[in-house]
Amino acid sequence: MDMTSLELFIDVWQSGSLTATAGNHYLTESTVSKRIAALEKELGVTLFQRGKGKNHVQITPEGASFADIAQRMLMLNGQAMRLGEGQLRRVLTIASINSVQDYTLPPFIREYRARHPEILFTMEDHRSNQILLLLEQQRIDVGITQTASPYPDLESQILFDEEYRVVMKKEGARDAFKKGIHPADLAAEHEIYESYCDIFREWHDYWWPPYKSKIRVNITPTAEKYFDSPEDWMIVPASIASQLDSNIYVSYPFSVPSPQHHVYLVYRKRDRSRDADQFVQEILAYFRRR
Repeated sequence: MDMTSLELFIDVWQSGSLTATAGNHYLTESTVSKRIAALEKELGVTLFQRGKGKNHVQITPEGASFADIAQRMLMLNGQAMRLGEGQLRRVLTIASINSVQDYTLPPFIREYRARHPEILFTMEDHRSNQILLLLEQQRIDVGITQTASPYPDLESQILFDEEYRVVMKKEGARDAFKKGIHPADLAAEHEIYESYCDIFREWHDYWWPPYKSKIRVNITPTAEKYFDSPEDWMIVPASIASQLDSNIYVSYPFSVPSPQHHVYLVYRKRDRSRDADQFVQEILAYFRRR
């Protein structure tokens, strides 16, 4: 498996076109097609679906899985080629749930990079179950999830806990809410719903019918686009609520017991790199000080 074939594969994946890839690399389309076919034969899978007489190709599920591996192989090859330069940067791949990646993690990563300029971070956003699978497959170094790992070879530690809060536009706020909001005061048809863990969903569905919400989203930045009524509301972890509190939004606690949002740091029990070990120790210490 040569690096040129991997580069051609990545180019075809990104452009969706054998013709465009051929032009980018000053090759004939036939040459690109033969290199991709040889790679497919070597791997024993079909990487692209080719429509007869069509310029564009579509990546297969197997091809999409291989794309991540191919990118890492090219990155590692680039590192190996720079060994003689004496300024090799080591790569650490961190995958996190979006709520932490967007609102909580960046300050720590900025501090860490300042202390360890030799580390090149690759930051990825995924859902918890995908992060756990990527760790199990050894395709990432450390994961940040909202569920503990079911895999016996992965270690899960609580990174931090936080309450859930209700966010709404300031024009919908009431003084009575400052003491806490009762779920009965929130109309389901005005909810902008984002799901979290199973415990959260069970608690949520006890108070509000799961299919009566105004709209469903999978990340908070998307939700912000749909606050267009003073009665609209959303439940988010406290760390997100603190970022949203502004001249536009305000957040309140619940007046009845509600679940906690648990955030886990997950990593392999064995075969961790020295850099992954160091990262785990420092991020745990950082969040324990908060």
